[in-house]
Amino acid sequence: MQKVSLATICVCVFLKHACSLVVHQPPLAPGVSSSFLEQPVTLSDDTNGVIAQRTGAVVLEESDMRTRQAKMQNLLGAEQAALLSQEQAIEQIAAQQASLAQQQAELKKREAKVEAEITKKLAGASFSQTAASSSSRSGIRARVRRVSDWLQKNWKEQLIGAAVWLVLTMFCGWVYGAYFTYEYPQLRREPMVTRQGFSFGLCDGYSCDPDTRVCCFSHFCLPVRWADTASSPKVGFVTFWTGLFIYTLAAALNGLSYGITGLICLTLAVRNRQQIRERYGMPNGSFGTVVADIAVWLCCIPCAAMQEAMEVEFIDPQGAVMPGSMKKVIQQTMGMSDADRFLANERAQRQNTCC
Repeated sequence: MQKVSLATICVCVFLKHACSLVVHQPPLAPGVSSSFLEQPVTLSDDTNGVIAQRTGAVVLEESDMRTRQAKMQNLLGAEQAALLSQEQAIEQIAAQQASLAQQQAELKKREAKVEAEITKKLAGASFSQTAASSSSRSGIRARVRRVSDWLQKNWKEQLIGAAVWLVLTMFCGWVYGAYFTYEYPQLRREPMVTRQGFSFGLCDGYSCDPDTRVCCFSHFCLPVRWADTASSPKVGFVTFWTGLFIYTLAAALNGLSYGITGLICLTLAVRNRQQIRERYGMPNGSFGTVVADIAVWLCCIPCAAMQEAMEVEFIDPQGAVMPGSMKKVIQQTMGMSDADRFLANERAQRQNTCC
């Protein structure tokens, strides 16, 4: 129930008493009739209506005021609730911002820590790599220095050893020409002749077919065997004694020249192998064939020497297998030119054939 104000109650009581008002007069003067004065005073209906209208207007105004006050209180409560919720939301946002700022600060600290660790590791790795490279360089320099010091101290002994080996190899070349250039027997197993490459394989010399001369001299006296192959009239790369001297001297001085004369030996061997390819109609002069020949002479020198020797000794440049009697003794052709040696071999071929 709505509360009624004190002023409203007073107005209602006043109006009630006013509607039933009885006027009491003091004692009448002599001669005035008392019946006239004792009659109650009554108000007219218009007056009562006006009073009722005014009372209703007052009540309506009072109710309007109460309604407005209630609305105002509701609005104030709603505004206060909205302000309170806004304050709470602002506080939550501020708390979230503070937590985000703290997380960002922690992330920055972690990033700085990780960057410091990475920088430290990279610095350590670069230092270790630098130290390793410097140590390897210093090791190589130390080895080169030791070799150069050893050569400087022992160059005389090296020269004497090279000279002795040169003389012994030249003597072996004379012995080979005098006693080991007799006719080869017939091959027990003839190869399949092809012009796409060598007819013999790299390891066919180990079968010692037809005898052991090619295998033994390719392993134990390589310069002699190589010079014999290079000086063949079917190859014509160099004369026997010239090839034997150059190859032996370059091999003997390999240590003193820090490997330079070894490259000369490799160049001579590859060039002679390319000459054999050209004379026998094999692929030659291309990058692939040169690389293949270099690889063969670097990986297995005796195998390369045996393959070339058997190709020259037993295969004709025209593509046929030659009989063993076609090779004449080397001392008969030593010192001759290539043309004279070719004519001598032709004569020996005619002498050893039935035709």
